[in-house]
Amino acid sequence: MAESLQSLNHEKFMDKLRYVVDATSCKVGNDYFKALAETLSKALDAEYVFVSEALEDFKRVRTLAFWNNDHFGDNIEYDTKDTPCEFVLDKKISFYPEGVQQQFPSDDDLVKLGVQSYLAIPFFDADGQPFGHVCAMSKKPMEQNIYNEYLLEIISQRLTAEYIRKRSEQRLAHLANHDFLTQLPNRILFWDRLNTAISRGTRNNNKFGIIFIDLDNFKILNDKFGHQFGDDYLVAIARRLQEFCRRTDTLCRFGGDEFVVIVENANHVNDISGVAYGIHYALTSDDYVIDGTQVIAEVSIGFATFPEHASEAEALLKKADLAMYKAKHNQSHVEIAN
Repeated sequence: MAESLQSLNHEKFMDKLRYVVDATSCKVGNDYFKALAETLSKALDAEYVFVSEALEDFKRVRTLAFWNNDHFGDNIEYDTKDTPCEFVLDKKISFYPEGVQQQFPSDDDLVKLGVQSYLAIPFFDADGQPFGHVCAMSKKPMEQNIYNEYLLEIISQRLTAEYIRKRSEQRLAHLANHDFLTQLPNRILFWDRLNTAISRGTRNNNKFGIIFIDLDNFKILNDKFGHQFGDDYLVAIARRLQEFCRRTDTLCRFGGDEFVVIVENANHVNDISGVAYGIHYALTSDDYVIDGTQVIAEVSIGFATFPEHASEAEALLKKADLAMYKAKHNQSHVEIAN
């Protein structure tokens, strides 16, 4: 009888495994994470399944896919403290077949979702660093079946490989769209953001501005102290700009000693002007100490607004660029486009 039951459980396990593999084998990236969450929900008879990535050494997690009862929920980010997720790393398999709410009374989400049971497994890189975990939760008790744990162990290997591939793609995309030295968006990403801003501005009748920034004394410093000094100076300027700009702004290193800021949601030219003068003050009000040498930034800034000065990307940037050269020639620091 015991052998028959074991054989039956093994057959069920193989059916589940084939079902999950067949449903996810041709999927990659986010499609794979979503397909995995949905199929595991059915295979484990669990209402909720999510695949997550670890943040801050598993102090926080962010879902890559979240199957919520019978549909995909919005991805979420949350603290793991006082939740079952906090202890996933301590065990190869973390399993609470029932009564998980009582085990973690501070986890309001368990109560909100009506969760009674919890099954999860972490996945790691080759050095043992946690990538994240896959978790199944149910409103009813889960059967203590070793085959469900086997299933998670098997899929965790493919999950690790897919997550590594996803991160590699993200790194390549970042390298393609960001300046290597300052890590700011580069020209490629700038043009994409600018065209997007123009499309949005045209559609919603919104105004925005472009601020063109040039470091007047960069060549002098670079020639006098060397390229490494010049690179460190550019990084310091970039950090100062990042501290000043809002999250809704797009800050780019356009090339050499030139930076560009796209300022969206500006209702009046005075809004753009205020940002431009604010940038000048932020860059020049405090000295920089580069390799023990005190440096004063010398900056020229020009700005143009959409759609007043131009309604096309290249023309708008050209207007801001010409205004910057006007500021440089007049030694006026900041100039608006004609």
